[in-house]
Amino acid sequence: MKKLEEKVKRILGGTPQLKILLAFYKEPASFTGIEGLTGMLQKDKETVRKIVDDLCEAGILIETIRLNRDHPYTKAVFKLFKEIESEGEERGKDDIL
Repeated sequence: MKKLEEKVKRILGGTPQLKILLAFYKEPASFTGIEGLTGMLQKDKETVRKIVDDLCEAGILIETIRLNRDHPYTKAVFKLFKEIESEGEERGKDDIL
């Protein structure tokens, strides 16, 4: 795979956009969001956002929204949903008895 990278960089240059495309080519399922790209590209979040936006605008990438399950607000909301769901199940059981 190194030869591919070297050839592509010689032809197209070593832009951050190219690094993203090569990463997708090598491992399409390994996309880890903007945060993962900031580490891979060693660029700040705003720069990576601009690069991704450019690739999306060109139609090369399609941006998707992923849920951050580790965020405390997400955990709190899901906990509330679970409590509401189980409360409904409890009431259903009481109605039957």
